[in-house]
Amino acid sequence: MNLRQLQVFLTVVEQGGYVKAAKHLHTSHSALHRSVRMLEDEFHDRVLLRVGREVKLTDAGRILVDLAQRINRDIASAGRQIMELNQLSTGHIRIGTGTPMLMYLQHVAERFQREFPGIEICVVTETAEHLIQEISKQTVDLGIILVPTSLLKGKWDVEYEPLYKEEFVFVVSRQHPLGKEEIVSLSDLIEYPFIVYAKGTHLRKMLEHQFAKAQLVPKITMELETEESVEKMLAGSNKIGLLSKRRATGDHLHWLRTKEGPMYCQVAMFFPRAAYIPTAVKEFACMCRKVAASGR
Repeated sequence: MNLRQLQVFLTVVEQGGYVKAAKHLHTSHSALHRSVRMLEDEFHDRVLLRVGREVKLTDAGRILVDLAQRINRDIASAGRQIMELNQLSTGHIRIGTGTPMLMYLQHVAERFQREFPGIEICVVTETAEHLIQEISKQTVDLGIILVPTSLLKGKWDVEYEPLYKEEFVFVVSRQHPLGKEEIVSLSDLIEYPFIVYAKGTHLRKMLEHQFAKAQLVPKITMELETEESVEKMLAGSNKIGLLSKRRATGDHLHWLRTKEGPMYCQVAMFFPRAAYIPTAVKEFACMCRKVAASGR
């Protein structure tokens, strides 16, 4: 049994006979007879009885009519859902990112939901490697991720597109001895304890590389998971943290650059390598590009 056979059978029933159904479908009534006979052969039962020029349903036929009508309703419902998705009136997208990109992503989400209020956005934060795995498995629709070169050497089933460069700066509380400085040397910083990210993370490696080039070793006294937690622990302390510049603009924080030069990380969008990308995801990616271009 296939969908075409069911539709032919339903049309014969709805038109009240083979002759009217043949005219409705622009085919011969003998072709309709063959199609209905194939159904009856498959189920080893009669589905229609001829009564003059009209037809009468058997018990088996009534079961097939219910099935055909239910399939038609499901097809119509699917069509409406697809149309709604294309019009971006309903749906949801799952975005993966790291905490340094949350403030940027907040601007994107706010603008996106003003335009498409019916689309639900779910944001998850994880390590870059874990997020790329989830994107390749298509459990995450889109990733906004820092791009360490080593990560891209792996064989991942993803596509990526450079988006913008995120600047990272050293941050202290305004009460810190360096709270009024604008540019310092790395040797000035090693006098104070550091709050940093866990070993193996891209930002931790970037920090260690920066000091290693100057043949210096920072005093790391605390390891935390998120920018928010680093920011909270800096308040009123003598510690130094590393944050994205866009987060380091709070009233209670002071950020500094070093004489050794600024620190930037490339941020990119990551997509599954799939033949079909949902319209909502495409529109969200477009909004990401607009916000990045505006410098937000």
